[in-house]
Amino acid sequence: MRRAAVSRFRHALPRRPGDFMQVLALMAAAAALAVGVTFVVPARYVAETSILLDSYSDLSSLLSMAQSSDILPGGILPGQSRKENGYSYTSIITSRSTLSDLLAHPTGRSPNETYLSVFSTGSGTPQRKLEVAMGRMKKAIGTRFDQRSGLFQISVTHESPVIATGIANLLALELRRFNTDVRTTRARDAVGFVADRLQESKQSLTVSENELAAFKSANARIGNAPELLLRQSRLEREVHFNENIYALLSRQYELAQIQAKNETPVFTIMDPAMEPTRPHRMPRVLTGLIAGLVTGLVFLLGKSGLAALRLDRGPTAYVASSRAS
Repeated sequence: MRRAAVSRFRHALPRRPGDFMQVLALMAAAAALAVGVTFVVPARYVAETSILLDSYSDLSSLLSMAQSSDILPGGILPGQSRKENGYSYTSIITSRSTLSDLLAHPTGRSPNETYLSVFSTGSGTPQRKLEVAMGRMKKAIGTRFDQRSGLFQISVTHESPVIATGIANLLALELRRFNTDVRTTRARDAVGFVADRLQESKQSLTVSENELAAFKSANARIGNAPELLLRQSRLEREVHFNENIYALLSRQYELAQIQAKNETPVFTIMDPAMEPTRPHRMPRVLTGLIAGLVTGLVFLLGKSGLAALRLDRGPTAYVASSRAS
């Protein structure tokens, strides 16, 4: 089968000058058509911004040292000491809330123009326009994350270099706002809650200790009095209980402070998006060359397949068709 296919393909190759010129003319026409299409299709520009994520190496060492020395229980911070997962940022910048906020921003090209007016359709309900705009913007956004280097890249493709650059920079600012507002606020709330409970526990411990001290001062010699012994036992048990609660909350407070630092990932915008000056497309010469070569190859394969079809019809039909050609 392979030999027969190779033989038919060789037979389809141009042998006469006229056949050769025919293939060249077809390839030239395909190349010219492909190059012409590049002039008709609007150019698209790509704006990119690079963000370097913190690896938390110092914090990971601190957590390992604390857990190995029994300051913190082992396994109480699962997964918190690893490098910030950049893939979560992809979900953040393509979420509905982020895109809807971004669409409300002005583009800067004209006073009343917003990104919603750029990406939405000309007709339809406001909800429909918002859905279409978010879908188009989501397709224009691309991300890439390198776990080894911690580099997170955002790329935006659009017909306008100003629009592409503006969206890329706004997305980087949105990630920074998410870190400072959402994660930092949540971590501070956790620290504040534990700090309040620690203060309450300290007051309870102080009250119970004072009650026990006052009881012992008033009853220096209780002897074998059952009621006094029971009262003293209850006060000592209450002091011991409050001591355990205070010690537990003290460890939780230290843990909450470390966790607050861990949940506030720091990143650096290494390369803000700059307005691209050249469109992102294949060179026209290369486009025409590839189109011509592909067209010529398809023509030869089609001619080879046609020869095989004639051969399948039978020897008589094949001989007749050969003589006719």
